[in-house]
Amino acid sequence: MQITVRESKSHSKLIAWLKLLETINEEMTLLFNSEGISSRTMDASHVEMLKATIPCSLFDDFKVDDGEELSLTFSVIEFRKVLEQFDMKRDNITIMHDEKKAKLVVKAKRTDERVRQFSVNLLEAMDEEVPDPKITYSSKAQLVLEDFREALTAANMYTENVVLQMAEGADPWLRVEGDGDKGDYWDEIHPISSNSKEHSKATFTMSYLMELVKALKPLSESITLNMSTDMPLNIDVGLEAGKLELWLAPCISA
Repeated sequence: MQITVRESKSHSKLIAWLKLLETINEEMTLLFNSEGISSRTMDASHVEMLKATIPCSLFDDFKVDDGEELSLTFSVIEFRKVLEQFDMKRDNITIMHDEKKAKLVVKAKRTDERVRQFSVNLLEAMDEEVPDPKITYSSKAQLVLEDFREALTAANMYTENVVLQMAEGADPWLRVEGDGDKGDYWDEIHPISSNSKEHSKATFTMSYLMELVKALKPLSESITLNMSTDMPLNIDVGLEAGKLELWLAPCISA
């Protein structure tokens, strides 16, 4: 396996992907194959789940042997910290797998011929297998991500949990509600598109949603929410290439 990053845009996008992954788990298993880098993981509390493919087209060069599927477990935080050491106006980065030393190696060559090498230790593979959620959703809304972020930020002034709901019908609004001891807030966002077979309402932990939305900002301008009453929220992220879906469990007792 050999991956090359030369362009500043590719470098910043890869760091953004890693920041998103680390909101779920600091350490995880990533699968490297001809399509790119993929992951399916759940956080330790089983509140959040992520299913993602970082496309090979993100990188300036992406070489994996035909038919090879390389499964590597490591700290995505440490890998991200390594990548943040580089200045893409001067550095070309090569990422390699050192099987003998059980390391993920990152080598940088500068325009002045200076060469630096970092490595991240590989870890024992995680045994937990994360299945695809099998949920039938009643309501769907495609949103401008910034509209949703603004609504969550306002609701967060009043509450640690946020209520999301959509009325039954074609083209319904998404209602975002926050209610607490200091007051309350609500916002009805008009989606890019929406449809609801029946009224859907669920409550979610604000801190999880805020962290996810913040991490998504560099990756996409829109998201699609799929929801049903008191069921996990599905966030399908609009990407030019690659795939990204997130699930967030509801607060049933709220």
